[in-house]
Parts: sequence; structure tokens; C-alpha cells
Amino acid sequence: MNLAQKLSTSCLLLIVVCCFSCKKDKLVTNVKFLGHKGAGSNFFNDDHMENTIPSFAQAIETLDGVETDVAMSLDGTIWMYHNQDVNDYACDEAPERFIPAMRDEELEQVMLCHESKKDRVYKFAELVAFWESRGKSFYISLDVKPTFPSWVFELAGGRSNYYDRFAASLASLPTSADGTEKIFLEFDSPRFLSQLKLQEKTQKMVRYYTGDGGMEAHIATALARGYDGVSVEGIKATAEEVQKAKAAGLKVQLWTPYFRDELRPVVAKDPDFIHTDNIHAKKALNIAK
Repeated sequence: MNLAQKLSTSCLLLIVVCCFSCKKDKLVTNVKFLGHKGAGSNFFNDDHMENTIPSFAQAIETLDGVETDVAMSLDGTIWMYHNQDVNDYACDEAPERFIPAMRDEELEQVMLCHESKKDRVYKFAELVAFWESRGKSFYISLDVKPTFPSWVFELAGGRSNYYDRFAASLASLPTSADGTEKIFLEFDSPRFLSQLKLQEKTQKMVRYYTGDGGMEAHIATALARGYDGVSVEGIKATAEEVQKAKAAGLKVQLWTPYFRDELRPVVAKDPDFIHTDNIHAKKALNIAK
């Protein structure tokens, strides 16, 4: 073998070793990552207001889906907003305002401000339309807000009536049932979730039990009430408990690790999904595509 051949062989071996090393360092996992409130108003990304279409669009560039918070207006429209009181991010000053006690016309006038950012409150129908325009290629997890003051639910005819109408409104949004298994609901109401099973377009949506207590309590309640999975704060679940839930046929969502050193132990527990505000989570963990 002449010098040129030796150099060529050495270079080839070096390339193979480097490629093997890069591949070896990559983390291989089946865990999916969802952008908590989309992407925005946090340390890692402050380009957009949270729970807005621009924030969702940015989140799915690097993550597998999004998480958002939903409540229904007096007109039966589902809106996306995290906090209980709309005034928490409203640009104007006004008495406390809760989505279930507001008309669509009022909500359409609300502008949201945070530092230099300004946007509006979005309807969940807009996220559904965006999801369908992207081929239903990403996951959506819905946190259904249950903790409004009692008088708010009285305006809607009581809690039961509110959530019955909520389920019917949700069922009217997708154009078809195809792909709706990628839409999740986090909530504690067997009545509400059973209503979803009665509608063709919501039958395949995944129902997660979320409530007080640790993982063991979540598993027991989810199995007793017929939920499809559990949604728990990451620090409240051990790897053994996650595997116990999965062995029982339950899906597992854990939330909300943020920095890399918080993400690592949660990923190691091997849940199905992780909610995070860090849109760079997969890159930070060097996850293989």
C-alpha cells in the first residue's frame, strides 16, 4: 500500500470513528416533547405571547407538539388563555374578567401585552385550523380550566351544563375524526370526558386524569374512572411509577421541566410526553432525530 492509499485509508477510518462517536453520544428516546403554552414569554424564548398561534408555530419547529389552556365563553366558543383572570396580561385596566363570564364580542376586543410584545386572545378553533393545515402532524394537549369562581359557572347554568356545552363545542371543531388521537385533554371530570366518547369527532381524543396527589393516586383514580392516561408534575413521579402506569395501559404526561438539568431526570423516567417551556429541549439533550 503506497503513502497515498495509507493516507486515504486513515482518513476514512477517522471519519467512521467520528461518525460513530457522534451517533453514540446522541440520546435515543421515544419521549415526545410538547411546548408548554406554545413558546413565548420565558427565559428561552421571548418572541411571542404565550398561547398564541405565533407561539405554537415556533414551538413545533423544534418540538413534537404544544400544550395550551382552554376555557369557554358564554357564547360557547373555546378560547386559549392560561390564567384565570384575562386582566393578568390585558393591555387595558379593567375589573376582573373571566372567559366563562364573557361574550365573544368582549374577548375579541381584549389585547394582551407583555414587555414589548402585543397580541390578542385566540380561539381554539384557530389552533385546530393551523393543526389541520400542517397535516395534523403535531400533538395538542388541552388543559381544561376548572377553577373559576362559583358565580362564573352559575352564569353558564352550572358546572355540569358548562362542561356539557364545552364537550359539544369541542366536537364541532375538527373537520373529521382522523388524527384526533393526537389531541389530549387534561381534566378531572368523568362526566365531561364521557361526553367526548358520545361524539364521533372526539371519541379518539386521549383523556388524561390530572388532580391532587402523587403518581400512585393518579394511577388508581385513572384506572377506576376509565381515563386513558395520567398527567402529573414530573417531580411527583418515579421511574418505577411511570412504568407501573404504562404497564397498566395508561399514557403518561409529565410537566414542566425547564432547564437541561431538570429535563434529564424526567426524560430518564421514560414517560410518553413531557411538557416544557424550553423549545430547545431536544437540542439541549442531544436527542437523535
